[in-house]
Amino acid sequence: MSLLVGLETTQGTVLVNENGGFYLAGKKYSVLDQLRVATKYHQIIEEKGKCTCRALAEATNTSRKFTNKIINELKKNNGCLDCVLEHKKNRPQKKGKRRTSYGSRTFDVADEIVLLKLREEQPTRTLASYQRHLFHQTGTFASISLIASWFLYNFDYRGSMVKTSMVPVDKLRPDNILRYLEYTQIIKGMDVSRIKFGDEKHLKGAELFNKKVRKCPITGRVEAILVDSDFRNTYTIIGFCGISGNFPFDHYIHDSTNDARTFCWAVEAAIFKGFLLPGDILVLDNASIHRFRDSVNLEDWLYDNYNILLLFLPARSPELNPIELLWNFLVQRLKIYNLGLPRRTGNAVAFAASDIMNKFTFEDVVKVYKSAGYIN
Repeated sequence: MSLLVGLETTQGTVLVNENGGFYLAGKKYSVLDQLRVATKYHQIIEEKGKCTCRALAEATNTSRKFTNKIINELKKNNGCLDCVLEHKKNRPQKKGKRRTSYGSRTFDVADEIVLLKLREEQPTRTLASYQRHLFHQTGTFASISLIASWFLYNFDYRGSMVKTSMVPVDKLRPDNILRYLEYTQIIKGMDVSRIKFGDEKHLKGAELFNKKVRKCPITGRVEAILVDSDFRNTYTIIGFCGISGNFPFDHYIHDSTNDARTFCWAVEAAIFKGFLLPGDILVLDNASIHRFRDSVNLEDWLYDNYNILLLFLPARSPELNPIELLWNFLVQRLKIYNLGLPRRTGNAVAFAASDIMNKFTFEDVVKVYKSAGYIN
């Protein structure tokens, strides 16, 4: 863990406090961090009846100075943080929304702190669970609709249930965190215009033919639609993207599975077509077809013959690969792609996907580079 001390990242220098927690030099703790520590404070109070600054710092991997600040705020504000009170005081009124009708007349500060604490403990919690725990802890009985409205309309952001990212637990292993920080440090010193990314995508015909029809409101009839003969086929795409060069996106699509030999062929084809140029940096994930069997010497071959540097992403970090977002563009555009009349050739999916990928622009790629954090 000590190897991380002083490591430069795109957001600042990483330091480690006396309890093993990471923080960025000169950066304030976020509201979420403050709520996390405050939640742990209340948990320790409930379990042991008291909570010292040292115990809270060790339990949350934060510094004593920070936990002492949180404890003083909680004691001063009757269990509430300054950031929450400031937010409630200064939050703007939204046009068309009467905030007084969404809980402010029913929930006092203690109720709201309990609701926020419950959400911090378990973001997947149901409204019925909020209702039950709120009653047990404060004696306040609120309807499920009132709790839902409070989350939706009482703050700057709508506290609705949304689809979240699933993070494998091994991504948080210390060695994987170290690789992540090392990668960001390496990328920081490179010319982003020379960094290009590669990846694979499995494309099902059903993703193209999942058209919906509107049911007849009078008869209830739902008409069938004619589709191409490769309705159930699956294709595999090898793609590369970049924000500079002769064109923004290169791809190879086929109806068999990917292996190391096929991938190496696609890389060589990208070089011959002028997509990968001398001096480029090709970034890939850690898939076996990128590193083993026919690809075991790919790194040396690219550098020795074409002066192309091969760099691998940290484990479990698809958010660092902009091409993942381009795959999302592809699927979304396939859903609205006009196929015309069904054909018997059985290649509608491949034809449509290739047509869409050939129309990817530098603007599309710049957009996903920004989303992945490579461009400000």
